[in-house]
Amino acid sequence: MKKNALLLIVLVLSIGFSCQKKTKINNTTETEAFSRKKMFTKNFSIEYSVDNEINVLSGMDPEEGLNWVKTINGEEFRVGEVALSLDDIFPIKVHRKSADKISFESNGRTFTICDIEFADRHTSLILTGEDNRTTHFDLENLRREIVYLEQNSIKGKPLIINKPKAPDEYLAVKSNLGALVLIAYIIDVQCDKKVYRDIMRCVGLGKKYKVGLCWATCID
Repeated sequence: MKKNALLLIVLVLSIGFSCQKKTKINNTTETEAFSRKKMFTKNFSIEYSVDNEINVLSGMDPEEGLNWVKTINGEEFRVGEVALSLDDIFPIKVHRKSADKISFESNGRTFTICDIEFADRHTSLILTGEDNRTTHFDLENLRREIVYLEQNSIKGKPLIINKPKAPDEYLAVKSNLGALVLIAYIIDVQCDKKVYRDIMRCVGLGKKYKVGLCWATCID
């Protein structure tokens, strides 16, 4: 009888431990992946215009993939689904310059955000890098991200944004800001044409792709 009771205890304990086991998924656990998914609950879009081209990236999670639509000379076409690699864009150091001007540093380059305007779900702003390549952004459902910058950046005291991990309360906010900075970086160092060529090569091969700092690589 004692032997059967002991076996029952061992069985219950083994079941309990097996239920707590976490399976790795793309270098993250199921629990972390679920926590991350919960944080990205709202579709957003980043529209930016540069060199008479209009680009719109939309979706929920920039690292999981955003739909990219480009308009050239009035003709709109879908480029595909792009995943953004944000590893190299963090940390981002944010400086409050004035009530309506914020600058940030990433990878040794400085960018300035100004002319911030809110209208319903839309936020418009102008972003300029060190090479004075000005980019106009129209953001939908990203008001919380800009408000986060405004409320957490204090004049004279830099705000350091490190790459977030689940279950960071501001996971989505920081990741979406990282996407904005990555786009600004690629444009400012003028490697957007190179990135686009690399992307088109992946599209020609029928593959998806991931974009990072001045590079794009094909993924299966």
